[in-house]
Order: sequence, then structure tokens, then C-alpha cells
Amino acid sequence: MTSARVGLSTVTNDIMNYKKYETYRSLRALSIGDASGENEMKVLPQAAYKAGNVAIERGVSIEIANHWPWTDDTHMAIGVTRVLFKFNGIDQKALADEFANNYYKDRMRGYGNGTGRLLQLFLYDSENWKSHSSTWWQTPNGFSGSIGNGSAMRDTVIGAHFGLDFDAVTASARASAEVTHYSDPAIAGSIAVALAAAIATYGNLDDYWSTILRFTPSGELRDRIEWVSQQDAQHTSNWDVVTKVGNGKNVLVLDTVPFALWQAYQMLLWNRPFAEGINSIIEVGGDTDTLGAIYGGIIGNRIFPTKEEDLRTEPLPEDLVAE
Repeated sequence: MTSARVGLSTVTNDIMNYKKYETYRSLRALSIGDASGENEMKVLPQAAYKAGNVAIERGVSIEIANHWPWTDDTHMAIGVTRVLFKFNGIDQKALADEFANNYYKDRMRGYGNGTGRLLQLFLYDSENWKSHSSTWWQTPNGFSGSIGNGSAMRDTVIGAHFGLDFDAVTASARASAEVTHYSDPAIAGSIAVALAAAIATYGNLDDYWSTILRFTPSGELRDRIEWVSQQDAQHTSNWDVVTKVGNGKNVLVLDTVPFALWQAYQMLLWNRPFAEGINSIIEVGGDTDTLGAIYGGIIGNRIFPTKEEDLRTEPLPEDLVAE
């Protein structure tokens, strides 16, 4: 085998192609979970507070559309994936540029106002991404990095890319989160979901919770994940978990990641269809597109959506499509 120089490391062509395939499958499942969580709620009586916003922005009627559109969750995960493919790691300036360029080309993806302004700034000053990301959000204690769920929603692909190299997973998830969410909770969330995807893709499910807890930095998010990990998988309901840790309604990493990890684990443990997990997410409500994106990105290499679900969802850009 020949070796290819790919930015942050040297790997064989065959290994890199395999990593790209697994990463792409995670990304595609992420996009299907994202689009399903966003648009399926729109046609239900108990529609979530964000349901269908992207379709409205894009002038699409999901009741008659050929494809359900995905949101900013997938749009940003595409940026992460492109940087992984180019560098075999996370080059933070390149990632800031990728996010900014994608946003500039297509803003109608449901971006929050704060994130949109940050990415607009990156268009002109991505060199100083760290200064902007670490001081962009105002809190009662001053300015800090975002504690929203916007980094965790995109970073499962990192786990699918690096697999059981947990040091690489952890370092790359941290690097990705820092570009837009320079805060301890958001960084911990990205690390946790990337580890979950790594185990689901390459590992033993028995190691799912222990690996996540081993590498996720200490703090409130890890405490919530630990509580979830201790619940009886057979007798604890989704509502029990949501009541304790949230369903993403506040769009925070703290109230999004724990339930997403739980839902993914449940489906992996009982080997249930992809759509069943989406239905459970829709049932509990909250930030259903982001819960769907994280869930899909985690399980996508072990439980892939059906052909019907794939065809129903907006395609990914052609430059990323796996052969």
C-alpha cells in the first residue's frame, strides 16, 4: 500500500478510504435523523416549537416535497466532515473558514441569530476564531463561549472517523467544539457524542457508557450522563430520563446530549429500527432535529436508516458521497 500525506497525519490510502466510508455513513444517518426530527414533527398535531422552520425558510412544502430538508445541524457536520477528509484531523482555522463559507452560500438552514453573526464574522476574520468564539456569548458573569448544543449536534462524525483511537477522538472533538463553542460544557458534549459514535461504529456496546464517562471531562454534563448510564435500560422510560435531564428544549448541551446518548444506546442495545428511535424522540419533543442528528450520527454505522428514509431526505453534497 502507498502512503498519502493528509494534513495532520500520514495514513495508508486504503485505511483513509475506509475511514471516509464510515464517516460518510455517520454523516448520512445524522442528516436523516436531523431532517426527520425537523420535518416529521411538522405534520403532527403536537408539533415541536422548531418544527418545519427550515422548510418554511426555503419555501418547501414537506407534505409534497420530494426531499425533506436538513438543518444547520447537518450543514455544520458537512463542514466538519470536509475538514476531516482533507486533514485527517481538525484544522481549526480551516474549520472556521468552512463553516463561514457554507453559511454564506446557504443561510436558510435554521441557524440561530448568534451563530449566524459569529459565522459572518469568520468570513472576514477567521484568523482570530478563538478570540471570537471564547467571548461571543454574554452571561451574567461576563462574556464566554457558548454552552449551546450546536457543537455536539455536528461532531458524531469525528468518532466514526477515528474509531477506537479515543485520544484522537477526544482531541479532535475538543478542537471542533472550540471553534464555535469555546466553553467547558460544549466541549464535553462534543467529546461525549463523538465517543458514543466511535463505540457504536467499531467497539463493543458493553463499553459504551464506561468509555464515554472515562474520557468526558468532569462537570455537570458528565454528571448527567453518569446518571443516565445508571438507569435500568429495560424498565426506565424515556419520560423518566427526559424529566431528569431534559429534551433539548432549552437548546443547551446540558439538556440535549444525555437523552440523545440514552436514545442511541436503547436502539443499539435492543437492535431496533432507526425509525423507532426517531419516533421516540418526536414523542418527547424538545429540540427534535438536534436530538435526531446526534442519535443518527451515533448509530448510523450499526443501524442505518431504510432506503425509504434515505430517499425521503435531502441528499448530501456530491463531493462527500461515498462510493
